[in-house]
Amino acid sequence: MDQRKIVVMYTFSPFPFGVAASNRIFSLALSIQEAGYKVIVLCNGGERNSDYNKEKESFIYENIEYRSFSIPKAGKFKRTLHRLNILGIINKHLTQNERKRVSFLYATHKNYNIILHFTLKTIMNIPSVVDVTEWHNSNQFKMGKLSLKYLLHNFRNKHIIPRAKNVICITSYLENHFYRKGCNTVIIPPQVTFRKFKTHKNPSVSPIRLFYAGTVAKKDYVDVILDGLCLLTEEELKKVQFSIVGLSEVEFKEQFPKAAEYKQVLGGSLEIVNRVPKVELENMLSESHFLVLMRPNMRYSNAGFPSKVPEALAAGVPIITNLTSDLKKYIREGHNGFIVNNFSAEAVMRSIQRAIKVKDLEFNEMSKAAVETAEKHFDYNVHSNDLKTFFYKSRR
Repeated sequence: MDQRKIVVMYTFSPFPFGVAASNRIFSLALSIQEAGYKVIVLCNGGERNSDYNKEKESFIYENIEYRSFSIPKAGKFKRTLHRLNILGIINKHLTQNERKRVSFLYATHKNYNIILHFTLKTIMNIPSVVDVTEWHNSNQFKMGKLSLKYLLHNFRNKHIIPRAKNVICITSYLENHFYRKGCNTVIIPPQVTFRKFKTHKNPSVSPIRLFYAGTVAKKDYVDVILDGLCLLTEEELKKVQFSIVGLSEVEFKEQFPKAAEYKQVLGGSLEIVNRVPKVELENMLSESHFLVLMRPNMRYSNAGFPSKVPEALAAGVPIITNLTSDLKKYIREGHNGFIVNNFSAEAVMRSIQRAIKVKDLEFNEMSKAAVETAEKHFDYNVHSNDLKTFFYKSRR
């Protein structure tokens, strides 16, 4: 009978798929089990019939056991109260034996609150671990510094989460903050399941294929990339193909005031692709030469870590980016990408000009270096020893 100590991963998100947080939790769950613990994910929906194990009477995905506390037919108010009741959720979804073996309860920064903190510390006496992946700026909220959501977000990172004492940080910026607050910390960047990525197809670099996929304008400044492309000469543009994946032509016009100018200047060098299934997206990535990413040097971009980067590297796609977050630890000029020296269209143009000069053999070496970077730094099993030490040093 399995008698390993248990780490309960408690999330308001569905699992194993559904949102970006689902991917983060899954990768961390794999790492935590590699560190010697049994993981049970308590999630808000997401069960798949194909994951049901009749013998164990539980849902299991890639050896990670998960149980949903969702009550989808209830009203919004009742669902909110229900998901906040961690004591009731644990009593219902864990056996008595499992409850005795719980060593830690993991929570994302979004669902760690006063109620959860009080319940864990005062009633259940279970050490908490909070995973912090972002710290927004006020201008990302509609009412800026007057936004209630921003005030709560800021207050949580400054005053509530430090009380948990054990914090997993996605970047050095966050680790420095919580370490100064007296917390036990560990840096775990975005992780990937390396074996799941397609081998890069290494197409000829004429034209060079630049790639961006995601929700435009929330965090990434694609307009700076487009402005940089517009500065290229006609002859240079003939050697470039830039694909933006994830929005329709209508959305492109709505989100970019200069959309008509971009279309006119860039012509056939710009491709707008609507949302596509994950399999098709992965195939497009495997045929691209560079992922292009630009973020301003602000708190949100330094606190967070773009998950696109390790995903692209694992697919053998080098990166063209400016240096925010912890990217300087991983991206090297001419080795596995090109560094944009500052946050400007002119700097983007110069980096793309360097990329245009890359020959097929040189790109193949850069693609291999990208894969090696992902395997060395971002594969889920890389940080299992770090997590083992982190749990050993845990504080109550």
